[in-house]
Amino acid sequence: MQRTDIQKRIAALVRESKNLNTSIRQLKEKLSVRHNLPLQQAGSDDFDSRASHSVSKRTENPKLLMKKLKISEWINKVVYTNDEIKLLDDGSSQYIADAVTGPVTFQVQFVVEDIKNKEMILHSLKIRYIDPFHEAELKTFSNRCMRQNSFQKLIRGVVSYGELFANREETTDWLTEKNGHFTVNKHHEDGAYNITAKAEGRTVSYFTCEWKIIWNEGSLAMIPSFTIRANNKSNFYKENEYHFDKIVSSGITQDEIIELWKELAKAVIIENELASHVIQKNVP
Repeated sequence: MQRTDIQKRIAALVRESKNLNTSIRQLKEKLSVRHNLPLQQAGSDDFDSRASHSVSKRTENPKLLMKKLKISEWINKVVYTNDEIKLLDDGSSQYIADAVTGPVTFQVQFVVEDIKNKEMILHSLKIRYIDPFHEAELKTFSNRCMRQNSFQKLIRGVVSYGELFANREETTDWLTEKNGHFTVNKHHEDGAYNITAKAEGRTVSYFTCEWKIIWNEGSLAMIPSFTIRANNKSNFYKENEYHFDKIVSSGITQDEIIELWKELAKAVIIENELASHVIQKNVP
């Protein structure tokens, strides 16, 4: 009787061993397939279908994953909506969501392979901006983040971009609406704003300024970037050289930018008033 029991136990152990070997082999095959998957090419905006055939019927609460990843809507100033997580057949989680931060609306998608030490290992990061202008200005930065699969950098950059974009819109609106001496052209190719200070009664301008928003790796945030084009031999340039040097300097704050544009606007108004008086005197 004891011999029969021992034989049964041995047979059961053999079956368990075979099942375990089969599971290990299947797991190795899945890992091999996963690691050989080509990463999403940077710049692609083709999002995977939310009803993908590779998605398991199991689902996970998106809020729980975001909590696991230590991604706070309040800290990142991003509101995620219409979000969902699908557990894929290989055990990873696909996250898809619409998101808004300030004036920037976008869609984000990525696959979480694992979470270690509160850091997530992800791949297939994709982002698509609703506004083509945001898409153009953030293209280089977004492509870099997608190549690196760096979600935290991406969100940090988009949040700081949204804040600077809103400030730039407010400033340029003031220059054109409250001050008729400026024109602003927005370039959809690269997202730059070209500001021109017009000279009264002349075809020339006092200066032009290219205003961009770019990523700064040192501060891990977006920063404003200014390029001034002006005749450095003109009296206007010499009288306002300090303002020009200051606005193109690194580390300039938003408050300083606003004050500098106010000073430059005041200088343009004064210069145009003087030019207008000269023109009137010369009229017979």
